Amino acid sequence: GTTTPLRLAGLPTALGLYTFCYCGHAVFPTLYTCMKQKSQFPKMLAICFVLCTLNYGSMAVLGYLMYGDGVQSQVTLNLPAARLSSKIAIYTTVVMPFSKYALVVTPIAVAIEERFRGVVGEGAAASVAVRTLLVLSTVVVAIALPFFGYLMALVGSLLSVCACMLLPCLCYVRIFGATSLTASETASIIGILMLGLLVAITGTYSSLVQIIHELQLGV
Repeated sequence: GTTTPLRLAGLPTALGLYTFCYCGHAVFPTLYTCMKQKSQFPKMLAICFVLCTLNYGSMAVLGYLMYGDGVQSQVTLNLPAARLSSKIAIYTTVVMPFSKYALVVTPIAVAIEERFRGVVGEGAAASVAVRTLLVLSTVVVAIALPFFGYLMALVGSLLSVCACMLLPCLCYVRIFGATSLTASETASIIGILMLGLLVAITGTYSSLVQIIHELQLGV
């Protein structure tokens, strides 16, 4: 398909989607407590983020080179359904979330169990019920929303940027004190905060405009 070297109108949405890809902070405590050698935690995070960057970046570039401006929010939607290779790729993509969904949903499930302990009770049955409802709610949202990509961009711009870029910097300054920071630390924090605010404002606005447009088309 046709390709556009740079489309500024889609840049805020793209930044929101990219930000969402790196927002796995909720599972960091779970990963840390499960590690045998906890001193290797920073190294493990660095390796994971580098591998994720290579994976996401290569998929984005290859998908756009193959399908151009016609690429869907999920590149698997562009694959021809009749081919065996396409089916293998789609099934592999479907299986992948099962391998990590339990880890991602654990902090949410634990918080719900602790908050509503008097309602859901304790034990394996309550734990299974809570996690099953979380899975079902996720499936319903994914099926019901045809503009799932724009929704993820909105979440990435509005919520993930605040949780993973802005709040960590502010907490770091609050804990160590602004006067004790070095010049390089201060410059890095200011740069991250400015970039985060830019992504949050422009990405949220762009995603909302796209979602409203999709809703109007649906009506």
